Amino acid sequence: MPASQINLYFAEGVDFELFETRFMSKYLQQPLVTVRGKTSGAFAFANSGTFQWTKAVRGICVLLVREKLNNLKNEALPFIYGEAASLAASVDDAISKQPAWLIDMLGATSQGDALAKRLFSRTNSGRKRAGPVNISVNRHMLSHEFIKIFLGTRKMEEKVDLERLLISIEGQRCRLKEQAMGMVWPSPHFVE
Repeated sequence: MPASQINLYFAEGVDFELFETRFMSKYLQQPLVTVRGKTSGAFAFANSGTFQWTKAVRGICVLLVREKLNNLKNEALPFIYGEAASLAASVDDAISKQPAWLIDMLGATSQGDALAKRLFSRTNSGRKRAGPVNISVNRHMLSHEFIKIFLGTRKMEEKVDLERLLISIEGQRCRLKEQAMGMVWPSPHFVE
């Protein structure tokens, strides 16, 4: 049985965006709650950590949604990969540097190492050799049945819903880049 469980809570606007996480692990004394923003804000979240909707957070979400979808689609082990500036490289950099938001979201061992180092398996970490970094979920630590994904309070378990979520998260990089260049992007749920 995996050692951890994570709940991801998304809101839908122009795109799907993560607004809260809840992480439980046998390596932690209590569950961890993080909310999106620079401060935890309201009293209900007074003891919560925070995160920004960065490329590294999007990469973690992509990994977890792909792992969940893998069970429904019965495909090979899902992973993300890429060179510099990719979602995979951003996740790899975060795991290596262990920023506060990552510790807030996924915890740390009693020695202070980010649990993310155990939750994710990495090949070519730091891109020390030519080629992309590859990252997958370590199923001994976290398996698909312990990844819970919500849109607001509604649990997302249907393949079509999870695929729509994945397309939205993965496509945000392209839309953000084109918007910065002054280009217009079609409907946020447009799929070629």
